[in-house]
Amino acid sequence: MVRAVRLAACILLGSGCTQETFFCDTPEDCASEGGGGACESTGYCSFPDPECDTGRRYGDLAPSGLAGTCVPQTTDTEGSSSGGPTTVASTTDSTTTTTTASTLSETGSSEGATVSTMDSTTSGSGEESSSTGNMPACCDASCSTCDESCESEVLGSTDAGEALAVSVVGTTLVWTTGYTREVFTIDLTTGDSTLLATANETVTNIATDDEYIYALSFGNSVVTRISLATGAQSVVANVSDANGGIDFEAGFGQIVLDDSDVYFALVDPLQTANGGAFRASKVPNEDVPPERIGMLQRTIGIGVDEDSIYVTDLVEDALVRFDKAAPGPTGTEMLQLSGAGHIYVANADVYATGDGQVTRVPKDGSAPELLVTTGGNIRAITGDEEHIYVSDYQEGSVTRISLFDTEAPVQIATSPGAWGIATDCTHVYWCENSTLSVLGQPK
Repeated sequence: MVRAVRLAACILLGSGCTQETFFCDTPEDCASEGGGGACESTGYCSFPDPECDTGRRYGDLAPSGLAGTCVPQTTDTEGSSSGGPTTVASTTDSTTTTTTASTLSETGSSEGATVSTMDSTTSGSGEESSSTGNMPACCDASCSTCDESCESEVLGSTDAGEALAVSVVGTTLVWTTGYTREVFTIDLTTGDSTLLATANETVTNIATDDEYIYALSFGNSVVTRISLATGAQSVVANVSDANGGIDFEAGFGQIVLDDSDVYFALVDPLQTANGGAFRASKVPNEDVPPERIGMLQRTIGIGVDEDSIYVTDLVEDALVRFDKAAPGPTGTEMLQLSGAGHIYVANADVYATGDGQVTRVPKDGSAPELLVTTGGNIRAITGDEEHIYVSDYQEGSVTRISLFDTEAPVQIATSPGAWGIATDCTHVYWCENSTLSVLGQPK
């Protein structure tokens, strides 16, 4: 059953969602005719501006939350004020100046931010009822003329099963029902819901590209590819085939994609060391078995960028980085992480969850920063150019965290049993397992 939705007016059609942005790696990336360009710790360029307290302003090619804004004041480890970790580049002076800042103690620990909680109301009724937050601190600018509140709505629900995984492809939302193996699609412009397929395996997590859904099974070490157009299914990875018939347990691990491959973490729900991280081609090929990434034995979180594969493991209690081209057996530990969970990989940082906490881990080896403690058990994490979003099924909450520390973490919804989470240009979507529903809310 699908409730009437008011999201269509806010959906941005076409493939583009945001303004053009430019990510910098080196000071030379920010060189300009006027000189003084700097690559900030956020990974975006700033330029001199005497009207800003820090003397620096982000350029037009920073994300919309930063473009044209002053670089904020930070406090470095010696207690002095600065504009953040910047490396200044000039077309006329090859000298570079670097300052560093951190909100961590010398041990790399932090108390973490307090999550502000919004007043909540109840939307829906009966099986579809859900307590949700009122207007967030910043409703997405593209929705400013949509004549709608920033409260969540139930987009779809089921009478049996679970509500575990969700993803968005263009104007199509995909969500799955766990042990009942249903894969639903919802047209976000009309609200129409379709049962696309009944999966061959119990689905706990999904990832999508423009053509397919990649579904991670719960009890078997199998990744299934499901056509978005037809619902046809094929196996793209069967780990037992690559391990002498040993059937690893998938549990509630994470699954992500790049252009050519699917990456997935298997974590035994019985809490034994019978899991691992794997990579396989997105195109089914029985002659090429999945490749094991390192020798971690109870992995749960996984993410990738152009150069690296990042994995969290519940035996090692760690976030580990592997070289993407040649992973090797051990990798490099980036963070000790009790109760390791899913991760989100951004341009300059990895956001790791564990024991109800979100930690920012810089890729350059700088000290990690504890951003927030939700108080429960974070089940999923996603992000966009400006924010990270996490769902906590134990605490029953959806929390938004600024990538650039421009606002305090805020709980944008109270949602019992909040599980899988996804975003598009204008909205956040999540599964609410307690009501067997999928919800959406403007950012």
